[in-house]
Amino acid sequence: MSETYRPRIAVLASGGGTTVEAFIHATQNNVNAEVGLVVCNNPPDKVGVYDRIKRLNDQYGLDIKTAYINGKMYPGGNQGRGQTLEESQAICDLIASGGYDHVALMGYMKEVRGALIDEYGWHPDFKSISTGLSGLTRCIKAWKLT
Repeated sequence: MSETYRPRIAVLASGGGTTVEAFIHATQNNVNAEVGLVVCNNPPDKVGVYDRIKRLNDQYGLDIKTAYINGKMYPGGNQGRGQTLEESQAICDLIASGGYDHVALMGYMKEVRGALIDEYGWHPDFKSISTGLSGLTRCIKAWKLT
């Protein structure tokens, strides 16, 4: 019998990681997806997402990678606010190198710019995001994962 396809997800986060934690718990139960990477724009000593991912890796025997990428590390192509173009490209390169199927913004507090928009078709105009369902709920319904 063949194994069920599980889309590999890269997540962008900025803080404590509670949203990505809830999603990872769901992937261990009824959501058919696998988080393989969490990219954060804040350093490990300032936010809790890194410790949270380590704990979840230990709890479930996972191997979710974490990466710290921000505009101070990749300052080229400053856009005034949000990601720099160089930062966006660095994130895209990391996602591409891991062969991830989807990218999810889960508590990512920066305006997405450059290569991430070009590659994934996101638009930074937050007014265009529909209201009502949470972003995570819309993703789950769109992927028919429940």
